[in-house]
Amino acid sequence: MLPQSVRRLTDAEKQLIQALLHSEEMVRPVLEPLVEQEFWLEVWSWPVLGKLIKGAGSMESALEGVDDVALASEIRGAALESGQSLTLEHVFASVQKLFDAHLSRQEKSIGEELKKCGNGAAPVELLKRLQEIQFERNRVANTLKTRV
Repeated sequence: MLPQSVRRLTDAEKQLIQALLHSEEMVRPVLEPLVEQEFWLEVWSWPVLGKLIKGAGSMESALEGVDDVALASEIRGAALESGQSLTLEHVFASVQKLFDAHLSRQEKSIGEELKKCGNGAAPVELLKRLQEIQFERNRVANTLKTRV
């Protein structure tokens, strides 16, 4: 039997957690408008990040009701790490990495669908969706750059 892989927070998740715990008054207003975005649902730490963005106040408050022991341990570890002072640029870069990972998963899924088409004509809706993903990636990158 192979050992179960250990989940780890991404650097982007760690930075967001640290920023929300140490610079909440600066970070929350920037992240609150993004709370309803679909990409968060794919982020392992979202149950905690979401509470922090909505104003949980403390790490322990944000961890209430989290049954994933590995996640709680990773969150506590990230909170204890002493890193550089995080700026809004770091926060935006972290959000962009998480969003980009979401778009990359969508692109991969579309790519798999296109492979099924073989040498036949690709469905127009799949090609259109690929264009929309690229447009969205550029739009978000530009939006985040203008907010800093």
